[in-house]
Formats: sequence, C-alpha cells, structure tokens
Amino acid sequence: MNRQPQASDTDVGQATPPVDRDELLLGRLREMGASVDRLRSADEWQQYLKAVARLNSYSVGNMLLIFCRYPDARLVNGPKAWHKLGRRVVDDAWDEPIMILAPRLVKDKKDPNRKKLIGFKPVRVYELRQTEGQDLPDEGWELPPKGEVPGLWEQLVLLAESDGVTVAMAADNEGPPGALGWYNADLRTIKVREQRPDTLLHELSHHFDPELAGSTRAARELVAESCAAIVADQVGLDVTTQAEKYLAGWGGGEVALLRVLDRVQRAHRRFAPLVEAVNDGR
Repeated sequence: MNRQPQASDTDVGQATPPVDRDELLLGRLREMGASVDRLRSADEWQQYLKAVARLNSYSVGNMLLIFCRYPDARLVNGPKAWHKLGRRVVDDAWDEPIMILAPRLVKDKKDPNRKKLIGFKPVRVYELRQTEGQDLPDEGWELPPKGEVPGLWEQLVLLAESDGVTVAMAADNEGPPGALGWYNADLRTIKVREQRPDTLLHELSHHFDPELAGSTRAARELVAESCAAIVADQVGLDVTTQAEKYLAGWGGGEVALLRVLDRVQRAHRRFAPLVEAVNDGR
C-alpha cells in the first residue's frame, strides 16, 4: 500500500535518550485528561490497533497522543506536509493542533556521521478533517476491504524464509494438542497443521517480537495477536483476534503497557515488505 506522505518520528538514531520518554509521554497524556489505561478496555484496544494500521509511521507515544484526540484518525500531517498535498489547516482548527513529540537531535562530537538524541520537543500536527483543499485519492491511506487475500500464504512463507525461519507442515502426532501452529525460537521453525494465513501470520508475529525471550505467555500472545491484527487490517485479511482474552489476563502498570505497545509496533513493522507487496499486487 503506497501511503501518502505522513510525518515520521521514528528516526532518532542509536543513542540512549537522556530523558525518560515514558514519563514525558504519560505526563502529556495526563495534561490532555487522558490515560494509557483506557487501552485496557477490549474495545479501545481494538480501536487502537486499527489506528496503528492506518498511521503506522508514528512511534507508540505519538500514536497514543493522536489516538486520544482522534481515535478514528485517518491521516495526520504537519502544516507543511499538508501544503504539499494541496491542503491547508482550516482557520478554526489552527489553534487546536494535536501536539506530538519530535526528537531533538544534535551532531555527535565524537562521530560527525551520527546524531545524538538530547530530548524531545512539541510539534503541531493536524488530522485530515482539520484541513481543506484538494481531494486525496483513497489509494495509499485507506485500509483495503476485508476478505480473502490471494497469494498471502506464499508471501508470508517468503518473508519467514528471508529471515531464516523454516515453515513446515506438522505431523499428526506433533505439537501441542489443539494448536493450529507453533513457533520454536531455538530452531527458528514454524509448524502449522493447515495452510492458513492467519495461523502463519500469528506465529511469524512471535518470531518478530523483539522481547519474546523471558516474556510471560500472556504478554507474548497479546503481542502476537495484536501484531497480526494490525497486519491483517493493512492487507485486508478477515481474521478473528483473541487479543482481548490475553489483554484481560495480562497485568502491569502504565509503563509496562507502553512497553507491550512498543513490542507490537516494532514487530508489525517487520511485515512492511509483505504489506507493500500484497497491496501493490492488487
């Protein structure tokens, strides 16, 4: 899916932030009268996942800041980006921006080829409904309709194999009873009982989870189900997610919830080549 230009805040280099972004974000949410705890509701969690599917260039923190203002946001940009698209922020909305956090970068004195993150600054962005001007084509920012996705199984297998993961059919007496599929991190293998894209998508989400090792089962399944739901929305695959079941069984404070959301975000971005290939082939 070729997306329209959209502000990105993910390129912050490899330096360790000198500020605690989690606390900065939580404080900003409190100023807005919002809280990350709203996502403990199954309905709110599902809405958030759909928002991520639409606005996948933003960090977790900024996704939350956008989501708390416009849960159904479709396209968000700064004034200059909107101008490039032939649109402008309407006068009545100019003083009601969505304030997100952008990285403050300076050149690293020890390495002129690198930049160092020294903090964050507030930046104004606006949602599509706050603008007027040239009509935008639906292609590139609207999610595709739900249904079967021809070739998705093959694309998933290719993505797995490109990352050194073997996908194979399970023997009748193999694996956990009742499981449709499973991932073995040590052997880098995924076994499935049927060629179902939704099963392979879930198991590959486990592989792409950056903090799979040492995590609780509830957190692992919450990350995988959530990641799979986002990718399914982006390619138009009709699936039934069980994320709410694992959300109900998972416990943790606000910061822990932010970390889970970050895992989901980092995992689903590993599917970007697949999402682009599937939607370009429509």
